[in-house]
Amino acid sequence: MRAHRATFAALGLLGMLGLVGCNSSQAKPASSERLIGLFKLAPGRCTTASAHPTGSYLIAISAAQGRAVRNPKAGCANPDYTPLRPGVDGGLITGRFQTQPDPAFDAHRNARADRIVTPTVFGHFRFGFATNSRDEQDAPSGAAAYPAPVAIATGSTRKVDLSSLVVTNSGGAGSTCAKSFGLGCWEVGSKSASGTYDAATHHFVIDWFAGQSFTPKADSMEVHLEGTFVPGSST
Repeated sequence: MRAHRATFAALGLLGMLGLVGCNSSQAKPASSERLIGLFKLAPGRCTTASAHPTGSYLIAISAAQGRAVRNPKAGCANPDYTPLRPGVDGGLITGRFQTQPDPAFDAHRNARADRIVTPTVFGHFRFGFATNSRDEQDAPSGAAAYPAPVAIATGSTRKVDLSSLVVTNSGGAGSTCAKSFGLGCWEVGSKSASGTYDAATHHFVIDWFAGQSFTPKADSMEVHLEGTFVPGSST
């Protein structure tokens, strides 16, 4: 049975500072900038069994067992982490979709989506990332449900709507999400992925948590994307 999606809300506490005096003024809020272009991924690299990888990676989680689901085939000294390498587009593009190929799965049920990240081994199959306007998991033949990825930078922080992101893994051989009625297609993006952005260097970090996962031993996952933003890039 496909895992139900979980919605997680974060509650923040805002402090207020009152200034008394004839010359008191309220600080202006930081302006927001829409980032359209390529979020070029730095490949995940593992150094030691105790350190976090550098670059981009994901962690599949079994919340029921309170631990990460290990991926010894990923090449990390610590198999809790699965490093990600940039795909043929170099990473994630905002402002338009990076859709699934047709078919989405090869004859061995591996994902063929390779534009965002290089298809990566997890267990017996390779998974891939794509973005699509349709709900590829529950309504792959339905109407458009999601916008193309959108990134907004406010000061040094950044929010990204990645609700259109889908991970494919172990679907029907030679099939698509629509033809297999969503089998092997997992909507694990986020409407409000968060992180940091340095306007001077264009270095970015994007993090989010998903309440389901593409591998049967996991029930959730964390994704960490890192690299350099290239404004206006379309490929």
